[in-house]
Amino acid sequence: MKSQIKSLVLACLTSLFLIVASDAQTLSNTDTEKRTDQDQSTGPTQRGGPAKASVLIGAEIQNKDLQTIGSVQELAVDLQAGRIVQVIVATAGFLAIRERHVAVPPRHFDYDATSQLLHFDVAMDRLQSAPGFQMSDWAEFYKTNLVQESCRYYGDEPSFAAPPALNTQPALAINPNGLGQVEQATKLVGRSVTNLQNEDIGAVVDLIVDLPAGRVVAVIVSSSKFLGISDALSAIPPAALRFSATPDQIQLTSTKETLLNASHFTTKHWPDFGASDYVDHLYRAYRIEPYSAGARTARAKPQATPKIAAGRD
Repeated sequence: MKSQIKSLVLACLTSLFLIVASDAQTLSNTDTEKRTDQDQSTGPTQRGGPAKASVLIGAEIQNKDLQTIGSVQELAVDLQAGRIVQVIVATAGFLAIRERHVAVPPRHFDYDATSQLLHFDVAMDRLQSAPGFQMSDWAEFYKTNLVQESCRYYGDEPSFAAPPALNTQPALAINPNGLGQVEQATKLVGRSVTNLQNEDIGAVVDLIVDLPAGRVVAVIVSSSKFLGISDALSAIPPAALRFSATPDQIQLTSTKETLLNASHFTTKHWPDFGASDYVDHLYRAYRIEPYSAGARTARAKPQATPKIAAGRD
């Protein structure tokens, strides 16, 4: 009898252990599945930080209703001023919007690195009636006041519209509208970079841009041969560069020692340009006031967009 009771107790304990173990495994599997689902879906959302121009150009643009309204055709860059003047949006084939381009101030865009989308805060009817932009008129457009009128359509008062203050660099503003030489970002990539001694440093590989702040954070230059470092890329503040008298050439105004002691990295290990400490250190290495010291306050949105009639291009 005692032997039977003992066997029964052991059987009950074994069954209980198996049930507990099974439940624990089920919970563990469920937790693992949840983590896996989270890892494979969106991960941590990264929005509003600096991004490569090469990533932004061609990126899809969505409005607040998550409707695709176009894609980025180009970025208008005033390089020496470190300014993104406008984002050129191609609306062809989206939501029955007629095929055309529009030039929009950069603060209206917010890049989501996780989904690789640009979020756009302008209403659809405003975009549909916005002034058109002809890519073939690029050079003339950015020399005139048409660019100011285009910005004001979206409720933006362009910072470059004000006359330059005393003791600044008036040479940067070569046009009556307050802008310098405005180039297409895609045409800046590949341009050769030399120093003041006309020594070849390398070529522009990419631009790091902060659209909400309307800034070029850094110009990325291939500098392996010049520095004697394999696979080296150098991040250079735009204010340390200027256009050369030679077409399609950019000059670095700093010394080789400055370039060597400043930030350089490899193609496989890019730094975090969203880290303000890194950007501040980079700028100070070139003895330039960090753009983050003032420009990031430009993220604040101005007054509501006024209603202004506009024709098509």
